[in-house]
Amino acid sequence: MKYSSLKFLFIFPFLLFPITSFAVPADIKDISDDKYFQAVHEALSKSKDSIYIAMYEISMEPDNTESEAYKLVQDIVDAHIRGVKVEVYLDRTKTYNEDKNNSAFLALYKKGVPVKFIAPGKRVHDKLIVIDKFIVISGSSNWSYSAFRLNSENADLIISGEYAKEKLKNILKLRPLLDKRSIDEAQIITIKCPARFLKDKSLAPMMVTRRDDRAFDLYLFLLKEPGANYEDIAKELGILKYGKTVYRNQIIKTLKRLIGYGLAKVTFNYGADFKIALNTDTLGKGYFNIPLAYWEYGWSNKLSQNAKFAYLINIYKSALAKDNSWWSLSLRFLAQDFYVDPITIRTGMRELEKYSVLEIKRARIAKGAGYEDRKPNQYLLGMLYSEIDLEKKWRLLEERYGKDLSVRARELSFMLDRGYNPGAVENIIRIIEEYGDKNTARAVKIVSSMRPDNPLRNIGYVVGILRHAQ
Repeated sequence: MKYSSLKFLFIFPFLLFPITSFAVPADIKDISDDKYFQAVHEALSKSKDSIYIAMYEISMEPDNTESEAYKLVQDIVDAHIRGVKVEVYLDRTKTYNEDKNNSAFLALYKKGVPVKFIAPGKRVHDKLIVIDKFIVISGSSNWSYSAFRLNSENADLIISGEYAKEKLKNILKLRPLLDKRSIDEAQIITIKCPARFLKDKSLAPMMVTRRDDRAFDLYLFLLKEPGANYEDIAKELGILKYGKTVYRNQIIKTLKRLIGYGLAKVTFNYGADFKIALNTDTLGKGYFNIPLAYWEYGWSNKLSQNAKFAYLINIYKSALAKDNSWWSLSLRFLAQDFYVDPITIRTGMRELEKYSVLEIKRARIAKGAGYEDRKPNQYLLGMLYSEIDLEKKWRLLEERYGKDLSVRARELSFMLDRGYNPGAVENIIRIIEEYGDKNTARAVKIVSSMRPDNPLRNIGYVVGILRHAQ
């Protein structure tokens, strides 16, 4: 590569004054549009010491080995294998709802490349690469088909140790924003579900209203396992123990109900397995993504029907949120949108909150206003976790604070519907250590007596009571 040797003044703006600026010598090459891929490919391939990447979007099709995104991801893997230090930071603004980075994450994760998502609710919009601490590649280009083939994109390759040092600081500032939860394939791989299944009042809403739990569960399972047989379905529905004759008859009845809902075409074969074709084509092109963890971690059997329905609503609605995954809508409008009773949604949301799958911000009632004037709740969908991961966290708490204190704190946390949240339990432990068991228990009892939808029914208010008592 040939670079023009020029001295530029790089100005680094900050949110607060004074603004710092300094001049550094740098060789700069314009790599906009169709020059971008080859420049990045060559720089990654020749890396010897380190690669740091902060990227908003890497849309890699895992089977399209000829795509630019696939080749650049492979360049990162190759660099890691030959001993180059690699760190990759990816955006995941909307958990489970944006395919853009999932395939790239898995491709890197499986090869042992240090790759991390930014925590949901945060956002990384960078398209920044720092190589060997003296090469900086930045601009507007994501790693996507549209960026490589369709869009007009601006990008520069800059050779400057001083400039690279400053840009690397920007990338490393992302470390405190990383999603610290354990992430595996089950939380990344997703199954597409037609949006109409959730939004059509004659489908999922009717199943929930009729308490047709088995049809609801079977349809979702068949989206995941379209080639499932009687035994597979019996295991998933928890009816294998009833014996072959019984569970086959029950499954046949449920399949016939799916036919009645217009969701499937089924051919029954006497003494053999059925053949099924889901009518996904008739349900339109819109869809939302259900994580594989929903089945792999047992949530399809653990959650109540209301909570399952509420979970799908959260996936669907958070996908529509613009800036982050928080979304908000009144209970009355949610019930109208999804054709069910408000109690169905409210109880489902509370159950998800109890299991720490959903975070709910409840607005306080303004002074002089009525209950009906309160602003609607805000919701943030979290990631489904495995029982194994949860048990590890409980063991860590017991090792850190002792079994007796951990168990006691969890008892008090359950009174606030936070007993499945290790972070909440640890907060109660610290409160007990500071204010004592009896005082903490008394404050928790006061707070737990409040209505479940009272915004003051939280651990923060427990601390407020204790401080006021002091």
